[in-house]
Amino acid sequence: MAFLIKKKKFKFQVHFVLEELAAVPFVNGVLFCKVRLVDGGDFSISSSREEVQQNCVRWGKKFSFVCKMSASPVTGVLDPCICRVSVRKLGFADLNISEFAGSGSTVRCCILEGYDTKNTRQDNSILKVTIGMTLLSGDPCFKTPPSTAKSVLIGVEDPNLQLACKGDSTASLQPPGGMVEGPGAVKARQRKKDTVERQRSCVDDTRIDADDIVEKIVQSQNFSASSSDEDSHLRLFVSKDGTTALSGTQIATRGTPGVFEPVVIETH
Repeated sequence: MAFLIKKKKFKFQVHFVLEELAAVPFVNGVLFCKVRLVDGGDFSISSSREEVQQNCVRWGKKFSFVCKMSASPVTGVLDPCICRVSVRKLGFADLNISEFAGSGSTVRCCILEGYDTKNTRQDNSILKVTIGMTLLSGDPCFKTPPSTAKSVLIGVEDPNLQLACKGDSTASLQPPGGMVEGPGAVKARQRKKDTVERQRSCVDDTRIDADDIVEKIVQSQNFSASSSDEDSHLRLFVSKDGTTALSGTQIATRGTPGVFEPVVIETH
């Protein structure tokens, strides 16, 4: 009877800012974007036409629209709600705006996915957007789906932006889960790091130091007493019956007739 359980309904006000398109594969031309809701509404709008300057197109266009979403009554996780941004002649990017619910204003970058991947070479054009959402109606207790963002930096120009695989979007200025990090979150993470370091230090204090053990063994040895040269080398002994033995000092008879005598080899 699980199929009879009604899903939770939500309505959000979406504030969408179409920022720019970087790494455009040509140096001149005119481009525009089309923003369209695939799920949760019938919103569709086109941006202004802007010229390519230094392989980059900047729109800075703001859109606002209402989006309907649903969530599982058991888990409370929002269902996917896709918003497609299409760029003329280049490609498109699908954004799951369910990931932005309750996260404030969030910047996200993604690589465009080509329309015809079989016959057209892919490029590395990077679309940058800013999305913010406000709950208009519905239960305020909900969960966002797992973020599809990848933690790979674009480069040194803006370390706050992150890059994903083609067609996937990435988040910046937010950890996995969709929440924007503020000063309090940074301080909390620093406190957690300090606590882990202190615990690691306490564990290290209870471990046996191998260097300390070696040092104690060396100090306990008496290296001052030196043996004579006569006792410090092996010597060959032979008895009257021809039995031989090796020893560093004089040895007694070992149950054999005769006494062992040292063999002396003189050099001429």
